[in-house]
Amino acid sequence: MPTFKFEPGQSGNPKVDEGQDTGHLIKKVIAEAMPEIILTLIEQLKLADVQAAKVLLDRCCPVLSHRPCQSIWPVNGSLAEQGGEIIKATM
Repeated sequence: MPTFKFEPGQSGNPKVDEGQDTGHLIKKVIAEAMPEIILTLIEQLKLADVQAAKVLLDRCCPVLSHRPCQSIWPVNGSLAEQGGEIIKATM
């Protein structure tokens, strides 16, 4: 019978205490410094630093996504009339 390194039902990845996790610590330090980071980016942006503008917009403003519009269009009338209704609805 094969020998297994871990007991059945026991994970091979030991749980790391949340306070000891490097990723968690980095996120915590960044979150604490966020007001200063944003103010620095704004100052760089005022000096026409395009890279600072990109970072600020990418991180602070949500990306607009294209989602299909769920609407019920009229099915009566000619094709031209239906198209006119669709155009009216988008204005």
